[in-house]
Amino acid sequence: MIAIIAENRKTASLIAATTGAIQKHNEYFENDDYTITWISECPITLTIVTDDRRTVSTTDGYQPVMHKFRRIIRQKKTSNGLTTDQSAVRRLKVIDEILERCSSIIVATAPDGDGERAFRYVYEYLGYTKPFRRMRLSELTEEAIRIELDNPQNGNDFDTMYAAAECRAKADITVSFNASRAFALATGIQDEYLGRLHIPVLAMICSRYKACRRFVSTSYWQLHATLEYNGVLGKFHYFKNIPTMREAEDMFKRIASHPQATITKVTRKRTLRRQPLPYNLSELTKECCAIAGLSSKRVLNAAVSLYEKRLISDPRTDCRYISDDIMKRMPSILQRLLIAEEYSAYYGAIHTKRLPHQCVNNEKAKIKHAIITTGIRPKGLDNDERTVYDMIARRILEAFASGCKMEQVTVDAVIAGLPFRLQERRTAAAECRTLYGLSGNPYTEPVSKKHDIPEFEQGDTPDIAGHGIGKCHTMPEPLYTETTLLKAMECAGNETECVSKHKRQCTYGIGTAEIRIRIIADLFEKGYIEYSGETIIPTAKGLSLYGKVKGMVIADMHIAAEHEKLLEKMQRGETNAEDFMRIIEAHTAKAVKEIMSIGQPKNTIKDE
Repeated sequence: MIAIIAENRKTASLIAATTGAIQKHNEYFENDDYTITWISECPITLTIVTDDRRTVSTTDGYQPVMHKFRRIIRQKKTSNGLTTDQSAVRRLKVIDEILERCSSIIVATAPDGDGERAFRYVYEYLGYTKPFRRMRLSELTEEAIRIELDNPQNGNDFDTMYAAAECRAKADITVSFNASRAFALATGIQDEYLGRLHIPVLAMICSRYKACRRFVSTSYWQLHATLEYNGVLGKFHYFKNIPTMREAEDMFKRIASHPQATITKVTRKRTLRRQPLPYNLSELTKECCAIAGLSSKRVLNAAVSLYEKRLISDPRTDCRYISDDIMKRMPSILQRLLIAEEYSAYYGAIHTKRLPHQCVNNEKAKIKHAIITTGIRPKGLDNDERTVYDMIARRILEAFASGCKMEQVTVDAVIAGLPFRLQERRTAAAECRTLYGLSGNPYTEPVSKKHDIPEFEQGDTPDIAGHGIGKCHTMPEPLYTETTLLKAMECAGNETECVSKHKRQCTYGIGTAEIRIRIIADLFEKGYIEYSGETIIPTAKGLSLYGKVKGMVIADMHIAAEHEKLLEKMQRGETNAEDFMRIIEAHTAKAVKEIMSIGQPKNTIKDE
């Protein structure tokens, strides 16, 4: 008998239906060949070993607890404190009985660090050494399940993924446990949580909020002129912002005495705007937050639900590419989407016999591929699921539509000796791909329809139809929304650097997309941040904590990002766990030392 350990009951039931394991029991499914059960919420957790009898005082300092970890059965909070979760005990017993009598094991938990760690914790806690193989279930369709059942991979191929996930868990516990305990000793405040990645994110939110509060706006003026040529109007702007009103008025008067302008240069540049890549979880979440107003947690929940309903591939992916095998299925998937009335506008832009291959990369899609639809017609979706599915479906259609021909027009003119410029970006062909259609979306740029602007040529002297002055004010960097906060976390706070990379995906950030979503949800739950309209601002509790740890290594986003880069290298087998943990321990020791200085006059940290 082959034992299959799935991620949850829903996944187990779908695998059971595919394998014919129709004998249903309370905790598993079986037939003569397979017994299928699930882990669900991992019944084993990692904890740090402490000696609570040891006395620690702020005078003698606090010695961080390092190296000592153990795995225990999941605990739950009760009125009498923490106690062993009996549902975890029952789950372990079922898994133990199945593994004891099986001839081989196939793992079907999520093919990522968390899924691998959940299985290994149970497997090692129960003391098994039987070899196991793994299914990489990127989809839960019957076809995908059969392919993976026929070709499971050696479990040892995922050792580096497990090592990175285990080190991430140990790093989180080491830093957060010691920093939180040191903070309690230094301040007397017992309930603060100083998470390894949570505090850098909170610091980023608080810093932006305080910068906005301190910002003093200054005024400047802009000058524009409308030129008429062959009955068509074009609006030109002066090259620079004008610092004083007097200077702006002087320029205005100069223009008023000149009835015509001179066109000095006309540039027309045609380009092919390539198709966007399919979504990963990060891009999907940001666009759903920006366009549909969903929270990141709602997006994740809806996407996982769609996956379990077999409508999309696993959304918990950082990859935006697909493999050759998936590419072979795309014509069929696209044809099924185009049948739907809501996507009929894409019909003329997609040629299923000659699809573009810009999103095909076998190496990048080796573990998980981009989010795609499966071709199954959606039914009975709630509002969030419908919105998320629609976003994914439209992006898949855009990714395989014809390229969009664009024209960039730049016209330079001189009026009364002053330089002006008109710039226009427009579609140059009717077969341009259809976009989602909502203006103001910062991630899917709206493409304007081709409309009339004067067809200027160098040396033309068009009439000045009007001119004016506009008063403007400098603005601070805007408060974070959930969309921009996710982007900042993805780029370790270096949003400017990310923009300069022509919107390529940043890799110098913290965690996976799923981890970033969890961090934001945790900060809300713990009362450190709150919504103010669509923006995110710190609460009084969050500002108080930030004021105490500001400038410390525990709040340094770039240090956290460096640790994340090391974890990525570990998953690729380029570094080892021992070296990484030594770095974490040194970081923890420094963080504890700084935190213990809170309240000491010589180390007082001035608030902003």
